[in-house]
Amino acid sequence: MPRWGMVFDLDRCIGCYSCTVACHVENGTPPGIWYAPVYEQEVGTFPNVKRVFLPTLCNHCNDAPCMKACPTKAISRREDGIVLVDQDLCCGTRACVTACPYGAMHFYGAANGDFEGQLTPYEQSFQGKFQVGTVQKCTFCVHRIDQGNFTPACVETCPTGTRVFGDLDDPESPPSKLISKYNGFVLRPEAGTSPSVRYVAPRQAVSDNRDISSRQVSQTQSAGPDPQAIASGESRVPSGNAFTGRLQVEAKPQTARGLKVVLWYLFMGLGSGLYVNQLLFGIDAGRMVGLPLANVLGIILLGISALILMEDLGKPLRFLGVLRNVRSSWISRGAVADFIFLFLGSLLILPYLSIGGQQPLAGLPWAPGSGLELIMTWVVGAAALFIIVYPGIELSSSRSIPFWNTILIPLQFLGSALASAAGAAYLLGSLAPSRVTAMVALISVLTTLAFSFAHIQSARSQQGAARISADKLMRGSLAPYFLWGNLVLGLMLPGLVLALHLALALPGGFLALAAELLLAGNYLAKYTLIKAGYYASLV
Repeated sequence: MPRWGMVFDLDRCIGCYSCTVACHVENGTPPGIWYAPVYEQEVGTFPNVKRVFLPTLCNHCNDAPCMKACPTKAISRREDGIVLVDQDLCCGTRACVTACPYGAMHFYGAANGDFEGQLTPYEQSFQGKFQVGTVQKCTFCVHRIDQGNFTPACVETCPTGTRVFGDLDDPESPPSKLISKYNGFVLRPEAGTSPSVRYVAPRQAVSDNRDISSRQVSQTQSAGPDPQAIASGESRVPSGNAFTGRLQVEAKPQTARGLKVVLWYLFMGLGSGLYVNQLLFGIDAGRMVGLPLANVLGIILLGISALILMEDLGKPLRFLGVLRNVRSSWISRGAVADFIFLFLGSLLILPYLSIGGQQPLAGLPWAPGSGLELIMTWVVGAAALFIIVYPGIELSSSRSIPFWNTILIPLQFLGSALASAAGAAYLLGSLAPSRVTAMVALISVLTTLAFSFAHIQSARSQQGAARISADKLMRGSLAPYFLWGNLVLGLMLPGLVLALHLALALPGGFLALAAELLLAGNYLAKYTLIKAGYYASLV
């Protein structure tokens, strides 16, 4: 069985974009989706200036991050190494989009044409091939390969022979010979994906002793609409040759996750935090028809978060599919915990139901004080704790967005959830002593602050996309929301009020203000974290 792969001989690429257009024509990709973009840059200092080109596509990785991230198992890898997306299974979470280190996953959000939103006859002929609300990607023209034509359209069209396709396991194949002769390299080697795409650097175009500067880089994505250019500072990953060590492809902001994901994280963490605080610290939020309000609100908030997630899916009716990939997807694991919390949590509160002074369900096997209730309570508590942190773990496992790739994110999620949940319980009329609530909230605030500062400091000490994210939060467009909204008003000021209350027993109005600020700070923390995400540079 061959293992298909491709080698780009960058010494030959002239930036004609024939590959990009040929791919678009061959596959009929929807408007705005390009499987084979070419990045174009000017490098050098006058008079030694030239343009260089970096053609790209899906790397068909042996250790594909998109496969692990997909909760529905819609992404699979064939025996011949080709990675494919099953549109009938994809529910459009876009987890694969932010997981891919190469920007090769494309979400098809709307069937709009390039001409005033109208589809051309050619576009209409391919309309049934792609499902709106799913993810698309390069397939190495698998339809050709399965018919015995082992030349993808981009390879066939390239006039200079830049693209070389073949069996990477055959040492005598053209791509294997190129790799062996010129020491082929991969993009983003630190991602550890074992890609099936290699590059051969220009032999004479870029030399080690030439002072090449890419400070005034011009980046264009071939045939792509509305390219985004940002000042990226040092956003390159050196990989041992003059071409990749000095070339710079600018980092780009992620757009796959937005406000709905922020609200999903917020409600999910707040609902679970209410339950955990009640279980571990006795912070009760009162009763409603005999039912523990913290439990009821936890279930309601988690239900709301599930509805938000469903609405954000490209294919909402396929939401149950997110349970398929528990083995490797954190979204799948989190979905299982969500169901456990909602189901067992709802059962747990039934014996407490009081109607007209009577408890008609008090005789259930898990009645208060029973051994079964104790077991169910701690199972739900474990699920709640996992629900708080798993979105942060899912973000931290991203190989494509360096600012997210840290264990400090789930720790921040835990601290902010417990702090804001304590504040919410106080606003709802907590039956726990205010000092207990204030102490839990204060410890949570201090730990969240510590993790936040450590996260920012770690990112600012790096080069590239992580540094861009940190700078955007501390002195860029997100600074008013993160620095002043989240850190100062959402954490430091409430922390000061809580400390003064523990020392001086402040009036309740001060605690109510601190609680409201904690809730607002939790929202801004999630919002700025998502908005600050930048994809790492390809080289």
